[in-house]
Amino acid sequence: MNERPTEFLEVAEIKRLLRAPDRRTLQGLRDAAVLRVLVEGGLREGELCSLTVGNLKTIQDRPCLHFESLKKRSGRRVLRVVPLTVRAHDDIRRYWRREHGSTAPSRDQPMFRTLGQRGPYAKGPITAKAVDGLVAKALNSVGIAKRITTHSLRHSCATHLLRSGADLETVRDILGHSSLATTGRYLHSSLDRNAEAVGKAASGWV
Repeated sequence: MNERPTEFLEVAEIKRLLRAPDRRTLQGLRDAAVLRVLVEGGLREGELCSLTVGNLKTIQDRPCLHFESLKKRSGRRVLRVVPLTVRAHDDIRRYWRREHGSTAPSRDQPMFRTLGQRGPYAKGPITAKAVDGLVAKALNSVGIAKRITTHSLRHSCATHLLRSGADLETVRDILGHSSLATTGRYLHSSLDRNAEAVGKAASGWV
């Protein structure tokens, strides 16, 4: 059985998605920061949910996420350094200011927290279910009907890194892949680009 190609967002759709959250609210500030980190950093859902305040660092004058990621197959932990834009860094700190009353909360606090609105539950680290929900809500609010999941945003990140001229090794490092073969799958992610290439090649055969 042939697998259906993974959907991803085009640049214009990413812009719409990132503008979706209502930044006047605490939830909107959190969701805006989460979406930007997912799109820019290509993090896995589990990686994002386990981030703490201390994982946001400045390295060589650049904002970065600096954290350990567990490799499921080998069970070993791998250190990852994911560069962020200044915009992503600012979005995170704006959310912290509203959530904690400070742009520099305790390092062991979750980077992103639940809203604490369900019954007696206290706020804790954002859950995978909450991330799925906020992604779906943002997509729906801006009318994007593609079958997009949190993993699709990781796919979108890789696709646009490659389109922007990043080499496979760079994309592998950013996404935390164990091999270039895994990263190489994203070379085939754009049907439009592939169709254009085939069309150009075939034009000489007519």
